[in-house]
Amino acid sequence: MWNPHNGKYGDDPHYMTAEEEQRQIEREMETNMSKHTPGPWDWFESTRGPYLATPDRGRLYVMGFARLGMQGATPRFSHWDGIEGGAERERMGGIMCDGVKLPSGDLHPDAKLIKAAPELLELLKELIDIEGPQPGHIEWANKVKAAIAKATT
Repeated sequence: MWNPHNGKYGDDPHYMTAEEEQRQIEREMETNMSKHTPGPWDWFESTRGPYLATPDRGRLYVMGFARLGMQGATPRFSHWDGIEGGAERERMGGIMCDGVKLPSGDLHPDAKLIKAAPELLELLKELIDIEGPQPGHIEWANKVKAAIAKATT
């Protein structure tokens, strides 16, 4: 039997049907999902400069900047208890730490989301262009269009 996943013939014990592969991807996404600060997020100004935070829940800081030399800055992200173990932030505060990496060397979950934002936006645009509003999904399509407009206007 032809295995499209590894490009070989034969009974491969690692062969998965499309449905099995989709279930595995969903399980991996649940397990490895970065526990970023839940939205909504908004930009705010202070005497120390701009920062990204939640407009509710006591204004949890997501990202700020620390001065670096005379003309530069480095991003600062909030680190909360259990962040390296994948703990969700929920209503937890945190300590602002310079840089985009956790002490473990992994990229901060909020930095991962910011990094992925342009690709996610392009995929949403492509999805709307390909699919258009489908019966039963018009409300969803309108939400996607509103999110795209929020990011681009």
